[in-house]
Amino acid sequence: MNRNTGLYALVGLVALATLLIYFFYTFERVTKTDPPHWSTAALENRFLAASELLQKEGYAVNDLPSYGGVPTSPGLLFLATSNNGLSEEQAGALLDWVRKGNTLLVEAAPAVPGQQRLPDALLDPLGIRLLDKTRPQAASTPTLPPRDPRVPPPLTLSTPDGDLSTTFNPAWTLTPPPDNTTELMAADEGPHVVSMALGQGQLTVLSDSAVFSNTAIDSADNAALLSYLVHRQLPTGTVWIVFAGHYPTLFDLIWLHAWPLVLSAALFLACWLWWSSRRFGPLLPGIVSPRRQLSEHLRACGRYLWYAGQQARLYKALRRSLVQRMLRRHPQWRRLSNNELLTALATHSGLGEDALRRALTDPPSHELARFLTDVRVLNQLRKQL
Repeated sequence: MNRNTGLYALVGLVALATLLIYFFYTFERVTKTDPPHWSTAALENRFLAASELLQKEGYAVNDLPSYGGVPTSPGLLFLATSNNGLSEEQAGALLDWVRKGNTLLVEAAPAVPGQQRLPDALLDPLGIRLLDKTRPQAASTPTLPPRDPRVPPPLTLSTPDGDLSTTFNPAWTLTPPPDNTTELMAADEGPHVVSMALGQGQLTVLSDSAVFSNTAIDSADNAALLSYLVHRQLPTGTVWIVFAGHYPTLFDLIWLHAWPLVLSAALFLACWLWWSSRRFGPLLPGIVSPRRQLSEHLRACGRYLWYAGQQARLYKALRRSLVQRMLRRHPQWRRLSNNELLTALATHSGLGEDALRRALTDPPSHELARFLTDVRVLNQLRKQL
């Protein structure tokens, strides 16, 4: 190895070391976690994991997209979404079903910030309401910041069988009715589960049913809480999970919140229809337009053709009509040449031969004065034939 080769090798090693140092100081190893792949059923039913959990525990679970009425057989009904859409008749029938020895697990309706709270036909008569501490309350009531749904903070919920770590929203708590028989499962900020007996059945109200959704049921002890609530009230049997809730239709909302406007619009429509059906004064006779003469139509057609640049068409029609009349009256002129025919016509009619030649054989003119002169010559010739 000579001296130049060793120098080149040293330069290459220094360059390689520089590139390695630059690479390790510029780039870093990052571990990327792909989001979970949700099936179509899980996307449609956000409580599918809760349903499968109860099925593994031996329950016959029926997933319902909406509330269609009181179940026909005994068991446990879980209204997993807001129940604001229930009417008074539906709420009364549902409570009667609970009093017959069945179980109802329901979420309290949250209040939307900036909007008036809708009436809850199911829980308002029982005195159970949801308290939203993110909204302004009385001066003595503390206000909590809204929870970041991406990082649910676990909170300890006291149950009769021990403490469970759950991810209830700390800003939402329940106001239980003044009844000593009511069972509460509370954290430091207030109760999140209220359970009370109705007749022979049991009613359990949740401040937030999202703890049992597909994205949260595996957090903390949420799955254990669901098993505890269902098993203590229904050791075995049938469970119905209404995962899409019951919402009022557009017409129901309009009639509920804007019935004065609906009645006013109906009254206005009735008055407008009555006013439109009435006529004022006697009936007027129809206007009878006079019929036009054929000559007026012909003059109008000729005027239109002239201004449309169809002068050749007008000349052709006049000359053809005149030649046909001439040959019918004087068939002996068929054998005459053009000059002989013009001489015979001039002798017969007394018109000038030049005027006849211009009107019968010359190319059509685009001058109105020339056209009128030719038309007068042809009309005089027609009368003389």
